[in-house]
Amino acid sequence: MNDISHLDHEERRDLFTSRIEALIPMFRGLHTLDQSVLPNDLKTPAADHAFDVLAAIGFDQARGHGLYASTAIDHAAPMLAMLRDEDLARAYVDPQPDTGEPKTQSAKVAEQLASQTELLADLLRKQAEPSFKGPLFSAAADKYIKKLEDAHGEDYDELKYLKHRKVVFIQICGDKPVDAYTLDDLQHFMNEVSWLPANISKQPDYDVNRVCDYIDENRNAPKGARKKTLGKSTLENNYVGKVKTIIRAGCHSAHVPYLLSGARIITPKRARPAKPRHAPAREVFTDTCPSSPMPHTCSSRWSAGVTSADRSC
Repeated sequence: MNDISHLDHEERRDLFTSRIEALIPMFRGLHTLDQSVLPNDLKTPAADHAFDVLAAIGFDQARGHGLYASTAIDHAAPMLAMLRDEDLARAYVDPQPDTGEPKTQSAKVAEQLASQTELLADLLRKQAEPSFKGPLFSAAADKYIKKLEDAHGEDYDELKYLKHRKVVFIQICGDKPVDAYTLDDLQHFMNEVSWLPANISKQPDYDVNRVCDYIDENRNAPKGARKKTLGKSTLENNYVGKVKTIIRAGCHSAHVPYLLSGARIITPKRARPAKPRHAPAREVFTDTCPSSPMPHTCSSRWSAGVTSADRSC
């Protein structure tokens, strides 16, 4: 199984949900096959054919794209019917040439289903672009920012970071429906923004709409003249992490699958590693209590990199 230790709680839930949804057509097929009365010589090839199609249906519907993605059509119905009816099964698995003899009702239905399936497949293949139902990234970001502002107030620090990341991401990857972004888009974003000089947004002449220029200038500068870039943690959590949060919120609000829950993004080696944090020596935690006539030590604690002394003595 793929390592999911890098995923947060919501991403793990989305990943498991999509995997379960992908199996639903297969579960329906297993239930139907258990009740099937097809003869043994026909059951195996019919099941092989049916479960190939059912697997494809589950995959397309779980990711929201592909030939069988539409949930308005029960794509599994013809396969389930084939597993129940011998005439349908033979029509799919071992079609016979037309002998001119009258056809059974089931055989006629099988022919109609096969014909309709071909027409539907033809129509879907002719669609130049898949149909995306999610809002544009810009709209999803604005909605998420407004949600936080309503909850925490307009002075909430996170808002300015999200507004900045929104523009940076659009400048690099374009403004598309949230369900249109892929792992390749997130990797491209990571690769590009990893060239952005650290703290450049604090410069008085900084213009977020020129972020691609800043990236190109630093990337194309001589190696010794390049400016210090963003840190690994900043890239993963404050850039890519915030973008994924916006995309996930946009997908959830539009009730479309969030397909990036299992996305593993490679952080370029040029990203500055996080500085190691070490607990201070024991002497840092001790001092002499001035309120006592006898010198003694006040108890101190170290927690998450922050010292706090108990001055109750």
